[in-house]
Amino acid sequence: MFVLSAKTETTSQYENFAIVVGITDGTTIINDVLKINLHRPNEITTQEEIPTQMAMGAMAAVYDNTMYVAGIGDKYDEIWKYSLVSGWVKCMSLVQGRRTHCGAFIGEVMYICAGFVVSTKHATDRVEAYSTATNKCTTIGKLVHCVRHAGNCVPFKDSLYIFGGADKDCIAFNHIQVFSTKENTCSVLSTSMPLNNALMRAALWKTSVVLLGRNTCFIFNIETKTWQERKQFKTDVVHFGLILENERLFVIGGGNSEQDKDGKTIWKYRDDVRYVPLQNVIDDKSIEWKIHGKLSKPSCVHVYGRIRSLV
Repeated sequence: MFVLSAKTETTSQYENFAIVVGITDGTTIINDVLKINLHRPNEITTQEEIPTQMAMGAMAAVYDNTMYVAGIGDKYDEIWKYSLVSGWVKCMSLVQGRRTHCGAFIGEVMYICAGFVVSTKHATDRVEAYSTATNKCTTIGKLVHCVRHAGNCVPFKDSLYIFGGADKDCIAFNHIQVFSTKENTCSVLSTSMPLNNALMRAALWKTSVVLLGRNTCFIFNIETKTWQERKQFKTDVVHFGLILENERLFVIGGGNSEQDKDGKTIWKYRDDVRYVPLQNVIDDKSIEWKIHGKLSKPSCVHVYGRIRSLV
C-alpha cells in the first residue's frame, strides 16, 4: 500500500499518476520509468530512467509525494527516491540487501519487511526502518515467520499487516503477520487467510484490505477479522501493479505461466492498464474490467507507486 502526504490540495489543480519503474518480460528488467495518468485514458509517458541497476523483486512506497524504491543496485541494498520535480536522488542503503520483500510508510518512516537475501541465499525475517528525516536505515525487529513474495504489506494505524507469502522453502502459507511499529514486535493473527497464497497485491480501503491475485480476490475487514471472497475479480496474472485511485482499482500489466504442447513452461504477459470500480468489488457485482491504456510492451510490474502532479 502506498501512503500519500496528508497535505490538503485543490483537486481540480492536480492529477494523480501511477509511476512504474523497471518493467520486465521475465528475463531482463529495464530501467525505464513510466508515468501513467490515472485521470486521462491512454496518457502514458516515459520519464527519466532510474540511474542504477534495477532489480526484480524490489519494492516501493510513497511519502510526501515522493516514491522511495528499496532493494536495487548490484547488491540489492540501494534506496533511491523519485519525484516529478527533482527526479532521482540516492538515499542511504539498507542494512541488508534483499529481494522479494515488502514494505510501507507509517508517518515519515518506511518499513522494509523480510524478503530473500541473495548473499546468503536464505529468506529473512528482519525488519528495517528507513527515516526520511535522518536518511538512515536501521534494523528494528523481526517477523514471526521468514517470508518472501508477500507482495505488499498494508499500514493500518501503527501496524503493518503482511498477508501470506512464501516461507524459506518458497512454499506459500496463509499467515497474517502484524508488526507493531510502536513496540517493534510481531504477532500472528488467529484468523488466517482462507487459502495459502503468495504474490497477491493489497490495497487499503477504509478499515478493509482488498487483496487481488491470479486466482481470486478477497476483502479482509481488519476490525472484525472477517473475510469475503470475490473470485470473479481475479487478475489471471501475477507480478502486476495495483493502485486504488478515485474509487477505482487499477491493475497494471502482469504475467502468467502455462504449459505448451510439449509440456514446457512458458510465460505470457499483459500490456494493458485496466480498472474496475471498487464498489463493484464491495457489492459483489459481475466483472467489469475497462481498459485505461497500454504499456510500451507486455510486461511484469514489480515496482510502482502513486504520486500527484500539478496540471
